[in-house]
Amino acid sequence: MADDPINPKHYAGTECAEIGERLTGNSYQVLKYNWRLGKKDAATVELGKSIWYLDREIELAWAGWRPPTALVLPTDEWFYERYRHQDNHVQAVAINLINWNRHGDRDCLHVLRTELTALLTTLQENN
Repeated sequence: MADDPINPKHYAGTECAEIGERLTGNSYQVLKYNWRLGKKDAATVELGKSIWYLDREIELAWAGWRPPTALVLPTDEWFYERYRHQDNHVQAVAINLINWNRHGDRDCLHVLRTELTALLTTLQENN
């Protein structure tokens, strides 16, 4: 049976979309590629895409852009209920992106970039 293009196996539910719909577009892309890491394309490819979107968000942040203050995010508990079944990596990505979107703290983006780059390097060295 062909994979459902609307609900593909590599997402296994709607939790990623539920979280991502409440974040900036670039943040959603970063979350998406990490959520499905290695389940659709090679993990190195998906991490590369994730870092590309993260770099776009960092460039915007350094240019003075911040997530809209009108963006009212759900509680931490609401987010946790959606990402709690994911591995520690995805949880860390989600937490950094949620904090960026909630507080506009660029450090969250830089911490995340350091972690993603280190993981990408490790995966490339092991292939």
